[in-house]
Amino acid sequence: MEDLCHGLDFVIPVCNNNMIIRVTLESIIVNYKPVNIYIVTNEKDMVILEKECLQWNVYNTKINFIDEEKYFIYHYGLTKSDICQWYTWKDELSREYGWWYQQLIKIGAYKQIKNLSNPYVVWDSDLIVLQKWHLYDKDKNTYKFAILQECAKNEFNKNEYSKSINELIGFPSIEPPIEGTFVPHHFIMHHKILDSLVNHVEKRSEEKNTWIKQIMLLSNSYYRFSEYKCIATF
Repeated sequence: MEDLCHGLDFVIPVCNNNMIIRVTLESIIVNYKPVNIYIVTNEKDMVILEKECLQWNVYNTKINFIDEEKYFIYHYGLTKSDICQWYTWKDELSREYGWWYQQLIKIGAYKQIKNLSNPYVVWDSDLIVLQKWHLYDKDKNTYKFAILQECAKNEFNKNEYSKSINELIGFPSIEPPIEGTFVPHHFIMHHKILDSLVNHVEKRSEEKNTWIKQIMLLSNSYYRFSEYKCIATF
């Protein structure tokens, strides 16, 4: 099988600098040989990581850093702080704002990062590649994921994912045809599909909101949302 991921760009949101980021990136570089890796993080950790990565084994891959606070300035004129106004913390079952925001980063990368490969790969910062697998086969239109859970953590999360996705795009969320769960930690992002999704979400908004606001407003009514599952459903 031809490895189509060689030469693609990877986008990795990073909440805080930690000891496994280097291992994660080096494992990606050794196995998939991306042209660029874009790390989206806070300004403080961006400065630290820019210095630290000079000592990493990155070979021919270029490591790029983007300030998460200014990520949506281009095209939308919004800072991370601006977007937070649409977020709601309901109670102790709520996920933190940063958890919601990193999902926006992944979806919006095709618009916000200039010259990003099409497709590109979004990757969770704690997913270390111990053994390479082929991420997708273009000819067969098949995708392979590292599913790290045999089943959903609980029915509550599963139901919240399903309800929020249905609210956003008007489709019932897909589920595995056999027992199991779809909780991936990476995803192949095609620009055309993302653009169709974004346009669909915005057309459904009676208030003419951007897709960014529509997703964040889900936190008013739901405790969970999955960008990966939403794209797969769409």
